[in-house]
Amino acid sequence: MPLLRLSAAFGLDPERADPAPADLRVVIVTAGEDRIGLVVDEILEVSEMIIKPAPALLKGNKAFAGATILSDGQSALILNPGGLI
Repeated sequence: MPLLRLSAAFGLDPERADPAPADLRVVIVTAGEDRIGLVVDEILEVSEMIIKPAPALLKGNKAFAGATILSDGQSALILNPGGLI
């Protein structure tokens, strides 16, 4: 299964050293029959949420499915696994 580092996909922390393989946190996502492992820095929480359509600024960006408002009032973008694959 291919692994995708989200920090590399979005151009974040290019100077940061890769963690040792034993320290990787991987989230497995599927889109249809395709699967990919997303390497993440940390998993903050698992929750159910209502996804609103992506704002006009993100239309055409296949990496994001939409946005949501978190319980603390902050907004968060929702990744589109199919767009990342």
